[in-house]
Amino acid sequence: MSDTLMPQSPLEGQIQSGWHLDLSVQELLGIAQFQVISRKGKSAVLGKKVAGLLARKNALTSLEGAEAGGFFICGPGPGEYWVFAEQPGARDVETMLVKELGETASLFDQSHGRIVLRIEGPRATDVLAKGTPLDFHPTAFPAQGAAHTVIEHIPALVAQRAGLGCYDISVPRSYGLSFITWLTEAGDVSDREGLSRAITGAAAS
Repeated sequence: MSDTLMPQSPLEGQIQSGWHLDLSVQELLGIAQFQVISRKGKSAVLGKKVAGLLARKNALTSLEGAEAGGFFICGPGPGEYWVFAEQPGARDVETMLVKELGETASLFDQSHGRIVLRIEGPRATDVLAKGTPLDFHPTAFPAQGAAHTVIEHIPALVAQRAGLGCYDISVPRSYGLSFITWLTEAGDVSDREGLSRAITGAAAS
C-alpha cells in the first residue's frame, strides 16, 4: 500500500462532524483497513496467530474484536479478520501482518476503497437499528466486535468499539454519500450541517 492514504474524502463539503443533539458523527480520516482471509485448512492456526498479536490466550470468537498496539482487530466472519490501523504506520502494520501471519492467510488492503464513519451517543444504537437487521443486544453483539451487514441496502462492516453506543462503520467509498443521506433521515437530522459540528474538526486535526 502507499504510505499516504487518499487525501480527499468523498464526503468533503457534504457534512461536518460533531454532535447533533445526542448523536455524534465523525469521519475517521487516515484509517488503514486490512481484510485477512484464512487459507484452506489454516483457520485454526490463523486464529491462534491473531490471538498472539493481541496478546490473548484464546482466539477471537465470532463477531468479537480487541485492541492492541494501536490497531483494532475483529472477526466479522468464519476464517476472516478485519484490521483497522491509524496513519502514520499503516505500512508497518501491513509488514507486520505479512510477517506474523505468514502462509496462514491472504491479506487484502481495503484502505483506498472504503471510508470509516464513527457514530456514537445515546441514540446511536437506535438509529443504526432502523437500517440494519443486526441484533445489538449485549447478549448477541460483543461490547467490542464487528459484523458484515447491510444498512438500507448499503454493504457495511459495523464495528462496536469499547462501551455501548460507539460504532465505526466501514462502507465502500462509492456509497459514502448514500450512507450519509440515509443517516440524515434515520437520525432525524434536519440538514447535513446540523448533523455535526465535530467531520471538519477531525479533518483539520
